[in-house]
Amino acid sequence: MIYRDGITEIVPLEDNEFFRNRFGWYQGWWNDPDVTRFTSHGQYPKSKRELEEYLSINDNADQIVWAILDTTEENHHWIGNVSLQQIDWQNRSAEVAIIIGLTKFNGRGHGTRVLTMVLDHARRKMGLHRVWAGTAQENQGFQKAALRAGMTHEGRERQAMWCDGHWMSIEKFAKVWND
Repeated sequence: MIYRDGITEIVPLEDNEFFRNRFGWYQGWWNDPDVTRFTSHGQYPKSKRELEEYLSINDNADQIVWAILDTTEENHHWIGNVSLQQIDWQNRSAEVAIIIGLTKFNGRGHGTRVLTMVLDHARRKMGLHRVWAGTAQENQGFQKAALRAGMTHEGRERQAMWCDGHWMSIEKFAKVWND
């Protein structure tokens, strides 16, 4: 499924020419400590082989990954990924996660737009009841985007993440649909 709103577009991440031509800087994202600061991805270096295998991730039934494109210029920029992961079909729930690899696009509202699109997909196309996310307490950008997209702050896991040489709490968010 492809979703777009005139500024942001999400398309399935797959092994094709568009993504292959941009693979060098994609590998750079995953090894950039500023990009991966609030994620588990920054704990170990990512090899080219490992990331090439990731391009076939959508063959997995418990995860969907979309590429985030900024469409404000003629040449669309692949700026990050968004995923629904840990899909639990029995309990109709999943985790949503976003990474913006091209940091010059931070603060432009892409996170809110992407979360809104993915939450809509989760409910209307997948029939999920609950989508949740967790982020480091210092990741104010994601927290604002989650609230703007209609997620509710559910609480905090105290000192649950080792980041930048100290413990951080994880802020928990969720969208629950009561049908």
